Amino acid sequence: KKPSVVTKKRRKKKTMKAMRTTSLVTLLVTANAFQSPVGERRDRVRPRQPVERTLEPWRLSPSDNEGSLGLSNSLLGGFGSIKASQDDIVPGSSRPSSTLSAVAIGSLDSAEPNSQSLISDDAGVRIRGLQQVLTTALLITGNTVGASALVLPEVASHTGFAVSTGMLGAAYVVNLISGLVLAEVAIKQHEAHGEDVQSSFKEFAETSLESPSAASAISAVSLFINMCVMAFDLSKAGSLGSDMMGHSVDPAILAGGFGAIMAGLGVTQSSEKLSGVGSCMVAVLFTAFASLLVPGLAQVHDPLGTILAPGTSSSLLDSMTEAAPIFLTTLIYQNIVPSVTKILDYDRQKTTAAIALGSFLPLAMYVAWCFAVMGGGVDTHVGLGSPCMTAFSLAAVFGSTLGSLMSISEELDSFGKKMSESMKVGKGYSLPSVLGAVGVPLAIACYLLQGADGSEALKISGSFGSPLLYGIVPVLMAWTQRQKLEGLENLVPGGMGSLGLVGAAFGAFMMNEGVTNVMHMLS
Repeated sequence: KKPSVVTKKRRKKKTMKAMRTTSLVTLLVTANAFQSPVGERRDRVRPRQPVERTLEPWRLSPSDNEGSLGLSNSLLGGFGSIKASQDDIVPGSSRPSSTLSAVAIGSLDSAEPNSQSLISDDAGVRIRGLQQVLTTALLITGNTVGASALVLPEVASHTGFAVSTGMLGAAYVVNLISGLVLAEVAIKQHEAHGEDVQSSFKEFAETSLESPSAASAISAVSLFINMCVMAFDLSKAGSLGSDMMGHSVDPAILAGGFGAIMAGLGVTQSSEKLSGVGSCMVAVLFTAFASLLVPGLAQVHDPLGTILAPGTSSSLLDSMTEAAPIFLTTLIYQNIVPSVTKILDYDRQKTTAAIALGSFLPLAMYVAWCFAVMGGGVDTHVGLGSPCMTAFSLAAVFGSTLGSLMSISEELDSFGKKMSESMKVGKGYSLPSVLGAVGVPLAIACYLLQGADGSEALKISGSFGSPLLYGIVPVLMAWTQRQKLEGLENLVPGGMGSLGLVGAAFGAFMMNEGVTNVMHMLS
């Protein structure tokens, strides 16, 4: 009897089901043979435990902005702080805002832990660590380079290229030691308490010194430094505008107009938009700088003569005394060291490498810039005839002014939060804070434009503000911490003696500058 059509269908269905079952069993056995050693029979099904993790690096909030930190961090890109369990993490769900951010967290690699890779796990870890260090070093470099580069060649010409290069190298070493001292404080604070350090330098110092009055003193010094820098920026904006217009307009009027524009931006625009504008300025700054420097170095007429040429000042000692504060200020970056240690997960080796490299790159850029300008390879005149120099100057002044405006306004807003919220007229900072942030530096800038040297503001800041805030204060923080946490490893060798020498060096520098300024006033 021939089977019916229904019987054939049933037999065919059973055959297909048996074949699928056999194939599945074969596949599982083969996979287990590749994954497990011979004879090993372990249960590989494990419950997935939710593990809280933080994806880094993150975009620092505007309240954490000190100087141009927010601007350079926006340029390099980042993440919002994301906490999720393993079950919630989806490959590609986190979107880095730049390639550097993707490299920093390894999101360019495979997200599957068991996926095959062309490189070993150890090599992958080393590569990701190197990428993190390079990205963070660029963050430090972006925070360091600014409008002060416009006056460096002129200042260096007074002492001569060789002497100025040695002084810049000494400033690099001093700032490097100060930065490593701050990194030590941040790392040991995290190891002792198990919490992330504050990104704000003021809050970080207050926690380390355990003194609310210290926060007020640090805020006052920070305001002093930023107002000096902004006064220089406004005076430079007025002089640049006057040069571009053929000196037909008073520089003080142009500085006032530029200050009014910055005040309008500070009141009406949110800090996120201001950071975005600053990011564009930083991008223009580095692009124009490279466009000037690369061909400028090739056009230096007499390289050896430029290096060995004496300074234009009749007194080498006086010119060195005047140049030292400016050189020290141009290489300041210590305000972002707490954030650097956090990004690098408080790793001592990575932090040391990132700080050393990130602060060395601006030194190399400044030395090359001075060499190209002093050797005649770069024309520093602004106008339609030199678009790269004009773009570089305007981007440097605009970006530095914007960073100083944000820092000063945030400091002033923090003194009266309730009042500042009630007196906002837009999405930005409160009107009194912005007027104070622009008005005081503008008055100083107008005075400097009446025949005084515009770099005097940088000299005052570098003589007293920067050595105190980034020299004496870090030493006090590390000294206090080492007495309380004796069992933790120090990042800076030498014990208390090395801290004493660093503090004494900064103190002697400030005393020398004070005596020199008093003697100049009396003479």
